[in-house]
Amino acid sequence: MRYVISTITSLLFCPTLFAQQFEPMEYDGLQYQVLASNINGAEKPALVLFLHGGHARGDDNQKQIQLQAVKDIKDYILKNNMPAFFLVPQCPSEMEWIPNRGAPGCKEKVLGLIQEYVDEKGIDPSRSPLQQQARYPSSDIDNKN
Repeated sequence: MRYVISTITSLLFCPTLFAQQFEPMEYDGLQYQVLASNINGAEKPALVLFLHGGHARGDDNQKQIQLQAVKDIKDYILKNNMPAFFLVPQCPSEMEWIPNRGAPGCKEKVLGLIQEYVDEKGIDPSRSPLQQQARYPSSDIDNKN
């Protein structure tokens, strides 16, 4: 019972966990969701990018934010009041993150999206991790070659 009361009290006094939600966006035809957390403070925000595996490809701009890893990262950012832009793009159904098995890639669009946030949102590049969920390491998008 004590645990339940403590949990309810924590939730009541932590409104940011509920107030901040993903916002659907589009960049150069690439749909993505963005969560902006504590971006008006003195500290430059980080850019957190999550790239899903093939199972979340599509055109609904929703599948990728239903993944448990995305929910966990979002909760961590909000719980720690971390200044960050959390970007979760959705790879279109007919594409891959990089060209693969005859499917075109959207690597350049993702890199353009990153650059836009770096240029326009005052991102701190030293605090910007890339998180990728992929079965095969050969799909690394951070390899710019």
